[in-house]
Amino acid sequence: YDISFQLSFLASLGIIHIKPLLDYGIIRLQRSVFPAVAESALRGFFDILSVTFAAQIITLPIIVHNFGRISLVAPITNVLVLPAIPALTILGFLVSVIGACFPAASFLAATPCFVIMLYLLKVLNIFSGPWAAAELPNISWLWPVAYYAALFAVIRFLRARLQSELSESF
Repeated sequence: YDISFQLSFLASLGIIHIKPLLDYGIIRLQRSVFPAVAESALRGFFDILSVTFAAQIITLPIIVHNFGRISLVAPITNVLVLPAIPALTILGFLVSVIGACFPAASFLAATPCFVIMLYLLKVLNIFSGPWAAAELPNISWLWPVAYYAALFAVIRFLRARLQSELSESF
């Protein structure tokens, strides 16, 4: 009954099972559209993109069923916010350690966290308008069941196809 657990579990499942398929598709697309650009130059951006879409693809039915709305800007927002999260987490931990040992110095140590938080709040403020989401009220419980059945079939098909492509190349 805990929606946050369901979303966390499904997001992890999506990152494990859908992200590799998205990565493969993104690499193929990148090689055909941007052949001159080194893969490593775009790897970080594409990794953020594939994590974002994998989590959103698999959590979509639960979000729509429970909240009756869908974000139209979540991929853009995640691409802008996700790179700042590890830095904020590490710096926040360091500030807590510094604050425990040297309380007077914690204010100075917290300044980078404050700057990152200002950035996150600005991005969230820009993308939190009423235009950023679509209302989808009265969604039947059958829709998530059908969605997950179709998603499972697509994942199995793509994995089988990918395995056959990889086995043919070796």
